Amino acid sequence: MDYGLVVGLPKDEVFNTEMDLKIKFLWEWLQDKFSEHDVSHVAWEIVPAAGGVGHHAKTIALATVLKVVACSQGLPYTAHAFRGWMKKLLPDVKKPEKSDTKEYVQGRFSEEEFPSKLLPDAYDAIGLGLVATRENKWKSWSS
Repeated sequence: MDYGLVVGLPKDEVFNTEMDLKIKFLWEWLQDKFSEHDVSHVAWEIVPAAGGVGHHAKTIALATVLKVVACSQGLPYTAHAFRGWMKKLLPDVKKPEKSDTKEYVQGRFSEEEFPSKLLPDAYDAIGLGLVATRENKWKSWSS
């Protein structure tokens, strides 16, 4: 390992080794965060089945870790498609974009609640959580 990257291995081994490390890290991090923040429900964005091999495979693998942690803790969950939840959050916006979600979240919360310099995906996560909470339609792992 060098600066968080696996070096000195063939490309396919680097990819798999990095994925193993990311999965292990995320598994532990999510469990800590769920406990620290007393998480009672989980919402996620559905990752499309089609996509490029590298980044897409990482996204699916890491999203699966979230699902497995939620399942292992028996947390109710919901899943929404990208455009679907955005239209529900911003029904008056014809073609909502990430910038619209950011503007909505910043207008709804104070700087103390959510700093203004979050990554775009963080604003999406907050927006998705708002939609999931508003709809209040949760699935159980036992059904």
